[in-house]
Amino acid sequence: MGEFESIRNIRAQFASLVDQNMEGIGDDCATIMGSDLSQLFTTDILVEGIHFLRDKISPYDLGRKSLSVSLSDIAAMGGTAQSSFLSVALPPTISSDWYDSFIEGYRSVSVEYSVPLLGGDTSRSLRDIVINVLVTGTVSESCRKCRKSGIAGDLIFVGSTLGNAACGLKLRLTSDAIYDHEQSKFLLQAQDNPRPQMALGKYLSQRSEVHAMMDVSDGIASDLLHILEESNVGAEIQLEKVPLSSEMVAVCQANGWSPQALALEGGEDYCLLFTAKTDISDDIFVHTGEKVYCIGRLTDRIGQIEWLLNNVPQQNEFKGFTHF
Repeated sequence: MGEFESIRNIRAQFASLVDQNMEGIGDDCATIMGSDLSQLFTTDILVEGIHFLRDKISPYDLGRKSLSVSLSDIAAMGGTAQSSFLSVALPPTISSDWYDSFIEGYRSVSVEYSVPLLGGDTSRSLRDIVINVLVTGTVSESCRKCRKSGIAGDLIFVGSTLGNAACGLKLRLTSDAIYDHEQSKFLLQAQDNPRPQMALGKYLSQRSEVHAMMDVSDGIASDLLHILEESNVGAEIQLEKVPLSSEMVAVCQANGWSPQALALEGGEDYCLLFTAKTDISDDIFVHTGEKVYCIGRLTDRIGQIEWLLNNVPQQNEFKGFTHF
């Protein structure tokens, strides 16, 4: 059983317990709806060896990343983060200095986005670090964005260049990789210290032209399928329009890697993926300073992604990251 099928089965088993004022599995956050403001809840787990390598990331950056990836879910719903809860399981090999630096990094993001840490739990593990973060938030019910709201004909946008974090990880894992210092610095920063697009999410929540929205954590090839499934639509992606940074392209060219595959399959971009009735990219830039990129459109071919290059169908079968 794959990850998507497992989630569908769990969702069905608990559907009878979800009342009309709740929306749970199927979006970046669970929602308890109110007459005006709705409450948002999201949780993320980071497991050593799966989501990070202890000897490759500083504890400070790991603390920052632990909170940032959950804040990105709040941004994907158009919400405002309210509080966080942190639970960690640490092996005996972790020093107090390591843990202090981790908490310092976590606090730096808390201060940056005014999100207080209100509680959590600690435990010992036998070998690996396990981190779990719960973030709560609020959103005006009239502004809440969901994955289920996409409409055939909508344009598909992403909120940044793609593949930088994946390329940074590949650099880190390839001992003989070719790169220069500035390129590696940029790409490793994308991997270690993602920036949740809170202001962009808030602005998009106020635009009626924006329909479906989520964040990119597992790669466009995987994450876009969530919107297609929830909205009962398909998609066409124009490969030549997928935005790539010059740093990522240069490193890929030097090492014989495919920048396109990293951009579509790599994940951990933590930028917003959204659909809109019309092209509002100029308005977005004027009001937020964020450059967004149109990469395709939704279609009526339910559940299917068609990859096009200059409008010519391609045989590529891109697959994003799946957890099992």
